[in-house]
Amino acid sequence: MFKVDPQYQIILRKNNAMKNSSLQIAVHEQEKANKNLLRLAANQEQSLREIGTLNQALIVKERKSNDELQDARKVLISGVKDVYSWQYWCEENGGT
Repeated sequence: MFKVDPQYQIILRKNNAMKNSSLQIAVHEQEKANKNLLRLAANQEQSLREIGTLNQALIVKERKSNDELQDARKVLISGVKDVYSWQYWCEENGGT
């Protein structure tokens, strides 16, 4: 069997321990990064839900405003027709 110098064995063990330690640190850092990304994704998802809710509210408000404008337009057109009808009646009947 092959015999390894005890000093070399100590060095190998230290190197392996350092590699394991470095690996554990890297894994820990990656876990922290993953948690941060998950937190960020959750925040973004919440923001998107809030924006969607706001967008829906704005759409409803726009439709309501549009309906009010259409009603006002109908009243205005009706008023203009009444004015022209009155003028026409006056002209036909010799009045002012």
